[in-house]
Amino acid sequence: MICGAVVVGPVWIASTPLRQGKDGEQIGTLSIGIDRASIETFLNEAQNLFWLTGLIAVLAGLLLAQALGGAVAAPVEELVSGTRRVAQGDLNVRFRTESRDELSQLGAAFNEMVAGLQERERLQQELNLAREIQRTLLPRALPALPGWQLSAHYQPAREVGGDFYDFIPLPDSRLGLVIGDVAGKGVPAALVMATARSLLRAAALRLASPGAVLEQVNDLLHPDIAPKMFVTCLYAVLDPASGHLQFANAGHDLPYQRRANGVTELRARGMPLGALPGMRYEEREIQLAPADCVLFYTDGLVEAHNARREMFGFPRLKALLEGHRSSGGTLIPMLLDELRRFTGGRGEQEDDVALVVLERRMDHDSV
Repeated sequence: MICGAVVVGPVWIASTPLRQGKDGEQIGTLSIGIDRASIETFLNEAQNLFWLTGLIAVLAGLLLAQALGGAVAAPVEELVSGTRRVAQGDLNVRFRTESRDELSQLGAAFNEMVAGLQERERLQQELNLAREIQRTLLPRALPALPGWQLSAHYQPAREVGGDFYDFIPLPDSRLGLVIGDVAGKGVPAALVMATARSLLRAAALRLASPGAVLEQVNDLLHPDIAPKMFVTCLYAVLDPASGHLQFANAGHDLPYQRRANGVTELRARGMPLGALPGMRYEEREIQLAPADCVLFYTDGLVEAHNARREMFGFPRLKALLEGHRSSGGTLIPMLLDELRRFTGGRGEQEDDVALVVLERRMDHDSV
């Protein structure tokens, strides 16, 4: 008669009641089952080591309550001890599986799960290193421009991502502003992001025209980029003295210019970088007056969804800009608050989010 059964992840453990054996020995039996097909799923879904603590309690309880005897107690004690070590962070523990009984099967399953956790930890360490490397590619400080205010924010959906922004000091005190988005997420997107950023910096220092910069980067990127991958990018050049902003767009979401009389999109046509060779990029220019600001952003903002699968959307973003009349330095915090309120702050972030705000201060004299 089965006295009790416990399920821990892909392992179940059942025991029978104690009975009187020869010489007054207390005898009980322990049955162990292993669903090996579910081990991989179990590892993928495990977010921490709490299940190991539960396994400790189950095995320790069976050991004390059933008085199984030395032949079985010693392996159980070894498994309990090893489980405690794993729960404390030691992933080098392995259980000896010399026999073919059910306890050895449990030990084999234990070894498989610990090896899986060890591999997950190794991959996590590599992703953490990749994240630190990517952070070094983003600007460590915002440029100080008299009469201007710059704000920026970057939040990847995973450890690393494909969104990026950059500020490039140019001759004659001009400033290059870049925002881009690599198709996809994770490590592949991060690698393309690093390549695109380096190409943009190199081209911007040689070529004065934003359109020419994007043309050169596109032609250099196209032969080496993976199929179905591309980079949307907007590159602008600011003359801080005059407020003149010249820009070209490689398939990126349109920036918004907020002026005293409303909010307008900054339109310029062009294909994403790396999609097709020999592309040409339309150039546009605007004049920024005191109190004007420009919002550059990636689609992780406008394409975020709420619990009803509604999209944050461009009309909502434009309305928020029209209703926001404080300084540009408060615009990004406001947008992030609205995004959290819209999504409910629940679930995994769908896509990377990058935001850059350029504002001309009121006390700056136009030329």
